[in-house]
Amino acid sequence: MLSLVHYIGNFISTVGILILLFTLRKDFGELSLIKKVSIYVLSAGILIPFAIEVIYGFINGVFG
Repeated sequence: MLSLVHYIGNFISTVGILILLFTLRKDFGELSLIKKVSIYVLSAGILIPFAIEVIYGFINGVFG
């Protein structure tokens, strides 16, 4: 279960980094919006797996 969560989180982080790198190379009018979205995607990809792991560890510790 946790390996799947980490795999999904790493995939989301990679997509966010690729979007950020792509937008830094191009000069779009909506660059700031695309940067914000990619930063949110990157943050979600990093924070969500850690949050799930902490909750899973807490439940295992209390009820395990």
